[in-house]
Amino acid sequence: MAPTSPAPRLSGAHPPDGARLPRGRSRLPTSVARSKQRERMLRAASSAVAEKSWAATNIGDIVTRARVSRREFYQQFGDKQACFLAACEAGLAVFLSDLPAFVNRAVDDPVSELLGDGIRVYLQTCSQEPDFTRCLLIELPAVGVEGFALHETAAAEFADFFRRAHGRLREVHRDVAPAPELAYRGAVGVVSELVTSHLMDPAAGPLIDLAEPITELLRAMM
Repeated sequence: MAPTSPAPRLSGAHPPDGARLPRGRSRLPTSVARSKQRERMLRAASSAVAEKSWAATNIGDIVTRARVSRREFYQQFGDKQACFLAACEAGLAVFLSDLPAFVNRAVDDPVSELLGDGIRVYLQTCSQEPDFTRCLLIELPAVGVEGFALHETAAAEFADFFRRAHGRLREVHRDVAPAPELAYRGAVGVVSELVTSHLMDPAAGPLIDLAEPITELLRAMM
């Protein structure tokens, strides 16, 4: 039997037969219950937007998937934009959480191996979180000024990863040439464009197939 992929953490509807929050004397403290409901709404927002697009998604789609009331929604978010931006911020933190390990790993690793391993981890996360990846790369810029700003923040964070990783390599490998600042932002653009094109192509194979060509492109750039 083929191994199953981990269930997405950043998107999805709460199942109708899923665990309900305890009521009565055994109920959870209000802060804990609110946190769990918030998590469900963030996952539901990513799921709904990925399926229907940002423009077509409404609050009803989110609360139905999260199995919470509209009253609870408005106690935590002012509108669907606030909910979706919060979902994107939370998901981005997950995407970025593994990157410091690659910057701080042994600097004697070859350039191609360091870049390749980092790209494979990123693509694996994208594969495990297809709905959120679509939200981050395709839907977020359509949310307006706030969405575009968060999209730019994400790009800057990924560019900083490339900058720091390249700097660590140059500390040991004197034959690794310096790169212009635009190369790091360009590297983010290359990865984002290729992953976005892959997501938009129904006939495309697994995202991990992009690991080798992306690594070669980045190695040439940096």
